[in-house]
Amino acid sequence: MAASITATSQSWTRYLNCTRNTLVLRCSQSGAVQEANPFAQRLLGRHDPLAGKALPTLLRRADQAPLHLGTLLADEDATPLVLVAESTGKILQGFFFLEGDSFLLIADVIGDGNEAAEQLGTMANEISDITRSLRQRNQELEEANRRITELCRTDALTGLANRRYLLERLDPLISLTQRHHLPLALVMADLDHFKHINDSLGHEAGDRVLQAFANLLRTQCRREDLPCRFGGEEFMVLLPQTSATDGVVLAERVRKQFAEQSPMGGGTACTASFGVAPIHEHDTALSFIARVDSALYAAKAQGRNCTVAT
Repeated sequence: MAASITATSQSWTRYLNCTRNTLVLRCSQSGAVQEANPFAQRLLGRHDPLAGKALPTLLRRADQAPLHLGTLLADEDATPLVLVAESTGKILQGFFFLEGDSFLLIADVIGDGNEAAEQLGTMANEISDITRSLRQRNQELEEANRRITELCRTDALTGLANRRYLLERLDPLISLTQRHHLPLALVMADLDHFKHINDSLGHEAGDRVLQAFANLLRTQCRREDLPCRFGGEEFMVLLPQTSATDGVVLAERVRKQFAEQSPMGGGTACTASFGVAPIHEHDTALSFIARVDSALYAAKAQGRNCTVAT
């Protein structure tokens, strides 16, 4: 058994090794004692080393519930429990702390083993268990809410943002760019002759084309950009801090790379048409989208597989 507990503060280490009222044990995740301070050795009434001993054979919960170390290790916060020393019957108020691959138990003696003390310990442990359970449930609820929010904002087929999320982001971003006179561009794309792909090759082939185009947008956009599936075979890319010229550069890069791909297999190429619009001083979300839609319509009218900027 090591003679002392390692700590970052020398004063703290000296205190833990000199105290006559505070037990300190460091244990592995399996519950085997690794280190103990001298008071722990005396309190637990052992003449043989504590190192290697299983913690549940030395201490038990005051409420007689099993001492599940795995549950304690799953909690990032300190876990308080009232414990009873098996050999001496002393009542301790202890705190379990996660420390990397092990945990540290620091416990103060609060009384001798009598019925009243154990009853108080039982209530304290029940409160601790309830608090820990509520904290875990809250974490699970927060994660579920985060996942639901993500699903509400994500297009299931392509994994891109959906129309709803783009519209949520568009209004505040327009306000910000107009207030600070910043550039903002919107790109709209439409896959050419997509109905023909669905009618002649089936919806599974059409889905592969949509996914291939979405993956291309995802790889070509910056982290601050927002590519989304706007609906059907239409896609949008919201480009903060971007001029119309730079928006055209992005659209042309995506257009050319998409035309070189063969997402349907067999060497069959697919193309897309693009419209690009910069933000105007008095634009609303509706007028901004209407202008980029007009640019896309012009690209279609020019023969498709091209980019038009307003």
